[in-house]
Amino acid sequence: MKKKPDIAGFVSTKDPSNFLDGAVADATERKSTPETRGRKKSLVDKKQKSFHLPTDILDAIEKNSPGNMSVFVEKILREYFEQNNMI
Repeated sequence: MKKKPDIAGFVSTKDPSNFLDGAVADATERKSTPETRGRKKSLVDKKQKSFHLPTDILDAIEKNSPGNMSVFVEKILREYFEQNNMI
């Protein structure tokens, strides 16, 4: 059977009675609000479409995408449509 650890040298900076009495000993610090966390929410309505593309194009998308492939493909298509006055 293991013996209990020697905690005689341990000094707590918190008063356990505050915790036991229901008081909050430490206040949590919020560095960001829920609105500023994560990626920006799109203001554009979006729909999901399934496309069958050649594997060489899919490989190029995966290779050149800096992260989210959907955002990358959207950026490429928007640039193409704007250059050809389609939007």
